[in-house]
Amino acid sequence: MFVADTQQYQFLPANVKDLHNNGHFASIECENNKLACLSITYWQGIQAFEAQLDATFIKNSIGGTLLIACVKDGHNNIMIIVVAIIAIESEDSWAWFLEHIKANINLQPVFFIRDVL
Repeated sequence: MFVADTQQYQFLPANVKDLHNNGHFASIECENNKLACLSITYWQGIQAFEAQLDATFIKNSIGGTLLIACVKDGHNNIMIIVVAIIAIESEDSWAWFLEHIKANINLQPVFFIRDVL
């Protein structure tokens, strides 16, 4: 069943709980009953130590930005390890995303972030 973008967000808290129950790490924050940040660290990526980071704008009626951290596995396949949805891309939201990664990955990651225009 398809529902409007605004109605889909009501399912996020239950999805976060399901992710926790399946061994993943997830965090959701709301401000004034609106999604501020959502981050998911998949259990497969918790061992990762060299991640590529990127962001892209969400082009639906809700908007926001999708942040992604991914790695290549031993077979050179790209694997997404962390995904986050943020309301506004800012220094604070990137800091929140990196703190979420650091809190859920056992190794001390080193990040190099650059924005190519």
